[in-house]
Amino acid sequence: HRNLGKNNSQNDTEGDTKAIDMMKAADDAEAKYVKSKSDTDKKEYITKQMSAANYLMFEANLSPKKKYKPALQRYNKILEIDPKNLDALNGKGVCLKELGRAEDALVIFDSVLAVDPNHYMALSNRGWSLSALRRHNEAIADFDATLKLIEDVRFDGAFSFLYSPRPGTPAANLPDATPHAV
Repeated sequence: HRNLGKNNSQNDTEGDTKAIDMMKAADDAEAKYVKSKSDTDKKEYITKQMSAANYLMFEANLSPKKKYKPALQRYNKILEIDPKNLDALNGKGVCLKELGRAEDALVIFDSVLAVDPNHYMALSNRGWSLSALRRHNEAIADFDATLKLIEDVRFDGAFSFLYSPRPGTPAANLPDATPHAV
């Protein structure tokens, strides 16, 4: 018998207590917003959903399937009340690509870029989706355009992190070939 309740995201994140806590906070913010419909509660709801979705995608110590599916559910919740949220759209596209739906992801990234042609993350993610579809020449063009955009914008800084293996991924068992000095 299959659970046909609201969703199984908490079961999907079993083992990562921070993910469970963040999703509970997002669900609590949702309940508060549904009750009040205030702009303040809407903003808090979107913020909590985005935090939970981003944590699931980028930090959760879970297998890919167990992180991208509940993250996608969170991005969809944001888009239900804020359909033009480009960061949620971009996150949704990443989830779709990681779940093997690169064609669907490509549509999402194109919609983000139609609104903001300088959305470098959507441009780069579009390249990754094209690469997954084996459209390598187009992917290279998107990666080159991303690098040019970053160069033109002249960022003051960027967030980058040391590689850390993610359990359940093929790379988790590979030796770390990147010198620490890099």
